[in-house]
Amino acid sequence: MEIYTKKMMKRIVGIGERMLNNLDTNDLMMILVDKYKKYTVNDHSSITIEKAQQLMNSILYCINGYLKSLDEGLVSASEHYNALVLYERGLEHEKANLSNAKELLLKVKNNILNIDNVYYQDTLLSGIDLFFRNYDILYAAHETPGSIDYFLALPIYDLEGVEYILEYLNRLYIENNFCSCFATGDIEHLLKKFNDDYKDLPFNIFEVVVRNAIGLEILGKDIMKLSISTYERASLYEILKPLSIEQIQEKMILAINEILKFHQIEDNKQKEYITKVVIELSYEIKQVLSIKRLENTFV
Repeated sequence: MEIYTKKMMKRIVGIGERMLNNLDTNDLMMILVDKYKKYTVNDHSSITIEKAQQLMNSILYCINGYLKSLDEGLVSASEHYNALVLYERGLEHEKANLSNAKELLLKVKNNILNIDNVYYQDTLLSGIDLFFRNYDILYAAHETPGSIDYFLALPIYDLEGVEYILEYLNRLYIENNFCSCFATGDIEHLLKKFNDDYKDLPFNIFEVVVRNAIGLEILGKDIMKLSISTYERASLYEILKPLSIEQIQEKMILAINEILKFHQIEDNKQKEYITKVVIELSYEIKQVLSIKRLENTFV
C-alpha cells in the first residue's frame, strides 16, 4: 500500500489547480486533510495516493459544480478564491441535485413505457436505483455507480456523478413523455418491424418513434398510426431526395413543431431537446437517402 504524504497531497492539488487555478492550494489541502480525517474516523491511518486522489476529485467536483451553476458575475472575488466557502456551497448544490434526481426518478418511473426491451426495463427498474444506493456524495461525489445500459437519443459525454444522473433522467423523461403520446400497441408494432429481436437489442425507442412521426407529418398522414407503408416511404424518398441537409433540417423541424403542438408539448426544455435530436437525425436521413435505403429509417 502506497503511503500518503504531504508531498503527494501537493501533487494531487496540482491536478486540481489546472481545473480551478484561482483556488488557493493551502485551502484545498485543508479541506482534503479534513476529509481524510473524517474518512479514517480520526484514526490517522495512512491511505493510498489513489484514495487521496478520489477525495480531492470529489472536492473539486463539488466546487466546479457550484461555479458552473452560477453566472460568473454572481461570484464575488472573495468567494471565488475561498475554496472552503465554494466547497461547502458546492456540496449543498450537489445535495440539492441528488434530491431533485430522486424526485425525477419517481416521475420517470410513473411515466415508464410498457415496452418489453431488456435494456430499457433493467435500467429504469433496477440499474438507476443502484446509483442512489451506492452514491457517496461526501467522499466520491464525482463517481457514477449504477448500471445504466439504455441509450439516450442524445448521449451525455461531459457530466459525471449526480449531475450525470440528473441530466440522464431529464432526457429520459422527455423521451418517455413524447412516446407516451402514442398507443403502446402501435409502438410495439413499429419496433417489431424495426427489428424482430427488439426486446433484446440496445437501441433508443424514442428515435424510432420520432422518425416515423416526422415522416408521416411530412407526408400529411395520420401521425398516430406511426407505421409507414412501402408506398409512403417511396413518396418520402421523392420529397427528400433533392433537398440539401439544411432544407431537410428545416422540413423536419417544421414537422416536429407541428407534432409537438398537436400533442400539446409546450415545455421549452422538452422542445429544445427534441429539436436537437431531430437535427442529429437529419444527418442520418441525408446519408441513407444517398444510398436509397430508407427501410431501416422510416419503418
